[in-house]
Amino acid sequence: MRGFLLFIVFLVTGFACQSNSEKTGDIQVKEIFIDLDQPVNFKASQFFDTCFIVPLDNRELIGEVSELFLDENHMLITDKRSTQKIYLYDWEGSLIQFLGTEGEGPGEYKFQRNIQLLSKDEFVLYSSATNKLVYQKFSEQLGQDLNLDTLGPLKDFKLLNGNYYFARENESKTTNQILVFDSDFELLEEIKLDEKFLSQDQSKYGMGKENYFFPKWDGKGFYFSDVENPHFLDFENDLLKTIYRVRLSEREIDYSKISTGSDQGRLNLARSQNLTYFANAVQVHPDFLFIGYGDGPISKMAIWDKKSDIAYPVEKIENDFAVLPNINSIGMSAGLTAQPGFYIFMLEAPMLIDVLERIDEKDNVYLKKLRALNIQKDDNPILFIYRFKQSVNLKWP
Repeated sequence: MRGFLLFIVFLVTGFACQSNSEKTGDIQVKEIFIDLDQPVNFKASQFFDTCFIVPLDNRELIGEVSELFLDENHMLITDKRSTQKIYLYDWEGSLIQFLGTEGEGPGEYKFQRNIQLLSKDEFVLYSSATNKLVYQKFSEQLGQDLNLDTLGPLKDFKLLNGNYYFARENESKTTNQILVFDSDFELLEEIKLDEKFLSQDQSKYGMGKENYFFPKWDGKGFYFSDVENPHFLDFENDLLKTIYRVRLSEREIDYSKISTGSDQGRLNLARSQNLTYFANAVQVHPDFLFIGYGDGPISKMAIWDKKSDIAYPVEKIENDFAVLPNINSIGMSAGLTAQPGFYIFMLEAPMLIDVLERIDEKDNVYLKKLRALNIQKDDNPILFIYRFKQSVNLKWP
């Protein structure tokens, strides 16, 4: 099967926000107030210029698409659940090769995460089970190790402008420091994070979160968000500039009562009591942020416009390109990658087949191309990679 370039859209529901701010020294503190009663509507063509539809070929079946990293020629995909393999694909979805070796020996990885390309033929990843970085060339079976035992437990790792950024845990399993190293792995800075911006989980253990760093498009800074906390932090280079407190207008969860692994876990509380909460994930664009949140058992999203410093709930982003399932969350995309520039959605083959069978429209060119792929139920997942426009100008009420 071959991938092809399509324009596509999705439907999103969300919330409205307003910003209140104050100054704390040189650090600005802002509240993004989310008014759940003020939704607006958009069209997908306002945000995206293209969607690549990539059916992953079936010479090797993937148990799960766990993580994705892109450059102009390649897609690196990891499967953490089933095969523990790393796959190299092209943008047509053709499998080029497997990468690296799974294991606990020198040059091997175990429970890989945070995979990132260094060049056209080399990548680096964090081997969480053995607490090391593995530098891996495409042409070699074993990589080169950089042991990180002296740094202690790590939660996330990103490469930004040639520097290494790590989120480090303390003994209470709270992510309380950001460590910055240069390209020679000399320590540049230890950034201590205030406890009120970190997990307020009584068990001090956040489960299931992949990304704490959300890099900006120019690479000169990032957003940071821990788990079970209503804040995210805006860093310009390594300097904290703005603290954002995401506040929902009604039914907001009491973060001090969260205890993961019990009936007081965040999702359990939200579902049983129909509460709302910030989902500790953002989708980064130079002009705006998509902000994830939960409403009871439902994952939702909002948009905050940086230029006007206002935000609204998104009732609908109309699919004005092609008929496809509605999307109303950034949870999947933010879980697959924190790489800016793309919104990524994935459909399992049986689900896509079901969707196409229920759509009556015959003349849509995109649907014709999808049907021409002749997807079978046991095929690999199909990726929908939406590329953001470089500039987005939104009209607000």
